[in-house]
This record gives sequence, structure tokens and C-alpha cells, in this order.
Amino acid sequence: MGEPAGLDLAMAPARRKTGEILADCTSEQLTTLFDYFTRATQAYRAAADELRDTGPGR
Repeated sequence: MGEPAGLDLAMAPARRKTGEILADCTSEQLTTLFDYFTRATQAYRAAADELRDTGPGR
């Protein structure tokens, strides 16, 4: 799946600010955050798949 034109440019300020926030975190905090985001991503994808599989006409 391609990226919309200009997405990197539009997201650059948020990515920079997120990087600044993460720079203040300890190694243990980063480990917890990355674990959370990995697991949350999996949960959201599973929920989207479930909605797609049980949607109208399925």
C-alpha cells in the first residue's frame, strides 16, 4: 500500500515531537511502551479483521 503524497512532510513535526518525548524515557519505560504499542496494534488489527469478517453481507 502506497503512502499519500506529502505524508512524510505532514507527519514530520509530530514524529520530531514524539522523538523528543521518547528521548526522555528510561530504557525500562521504552520497553514497556514498545510492548504496549506492539500488542495494541495487534489488537486493533484483529478487531478490524473481525469487523470485516462479520460485516453486512458476510
